Amino acid sequence: RFTARITDAAGNVRQTNDIAVTIDSSAPNATLIAPIDGELSAGASGQLVLQFSEEVTGVGSVKIMRLTDNGTALTLNAAQAVISGSGLQTQAVLYYSALQGATPYYVLIDEGAFFDAAGNAYAGQKVAGLGGWDFRTADPSLSIDTVAGDNRINALENGQILDLSGTITGSSAPIISGSVSYTH
Repeated sequence: RFTARITDAAGNVRQTNDIAVTIDSSAPNATLIAPIDGELSAGASGQLVLQFSEEVTGVGSVKIMRLTDNGTALTLNAAQAVISGSGLQTQAVLYYSALQGATPYYVLIDEGAFFDAAGNAYAGQKVAGLGGWDFRTADPSLSIDTVAGDNRINALENGQILDLSGTITGSSAPIISGSVSYTH
């Protein structure tokens, strides 16, 4: 509680009413929402989502690390997080892309990467590996377009070179072309 006292040049004293002041010394806490800790089929592109105990601002680094060699796969800028909601429903969303499919990762968040309006810093996520915020990206998938126009190789088409086309999803790995052989 504070009380202000003012004394003028003539020595007159005036006192104000007590003012109650709350000092915020509590750092924001966060729950790791997505990908879910231990998830086995996260996207190679997606969102890291944290839910905070109060409104925050991002300023530091968030790193997505490869579990296989503890190397940095991506460094995200917390200042680019999309912050929404308020109070206990405050969420910070960071978008990521270009992770390898079928690969285990974990997330490290610098201490002070997020802070509240009073300047209290989020403690960060510093636990590496499977003991921390970890996930695995989904296996890449391949879908092949219709073969020979009707998915049937007839006698005329048999023995000819057929071009196959399709879509690979869940991987940023380079596409390798090759040949397919058919035996009956």
